Amino acid sequence: AVSFAVGVHPPPAIASFAATPASVLPGDSAELAWTTTNATSCTLDPGTIGVPCTGSRRVSPAQTTTYALTALGPGGSATGQATVSLVTPSVNSIAPGGAQQGETVSVTLGGTGFVAGATTVSVSGAGVTVSDVVAGAAAVTARFTVSFAAAPGPRDVVVSTAAGSAAPVTFTVTPLPAPSLQGIAPDSGSRGTTVSVTVTGTNIVPDSTTLNVSGDGVTVTNVQFPGG
Repeated sequence: AVSFAVGVHPPPAIASFAATPASVLPGDSAELAWTTTNATSCTLDPGTIGVPCTGSRRVSPAQTTTYALTALGPGGSATGQATVSLVTPSVNSIAPGGAQQGETVSVTLGGTGFVAGATTVSVSGAGVTVSDVVAGAAAVTARFTVSFAAAPGPRDVVVSTAAGSAAPVTFTVTPLPAPSLQGIAPDSGSRGTTVSVTVTGTNIVPDSTTLNVSGDGVTVTNVQFPGG
């Protein structure tokens, strides 16, 4: 009698599969690198892309993505996974933390995960307009224009990128102080005449301030706000 041995194919194995770095900002890339054994063909998902069984590939995901490497061989198959996470923005400071009705202020938001040219800033409620947003690695600057009609109180400020939104921070709208009159010229007028009067003071809001004269017989018209 003679013996006949039947060989058994060893199963494929994924010796290593990793992403470097494992976390990236939106628009940045990471390198996937892998090695396998006993494999004759390999694919990478998403996309079922044919790849060498030992190799690397740069990826730039639009969202946090888990990649799957599948190794095939006569002895079966093996699968490994590597995840590339998108860094979401985080805000830890805001300065200044508020403004009066009618003010325009430059606001700096400190934190991480900001993307130049692809970061937005929003403010809850009506009456606060955001413009001139500039994002750097550790800070975002923006111009906040607070209208005179903006309701006083706290607002949520949210910084967002393609990866998501940061937890809100607070920006407080404070009311404009009551107007204070400092001068009037001329300070008198004859009965039966119409005079042009200039009133000066502080906290006079264009198009939202009224003038009243006590007593009867004096009518105020054509209120204008030079420079407003």
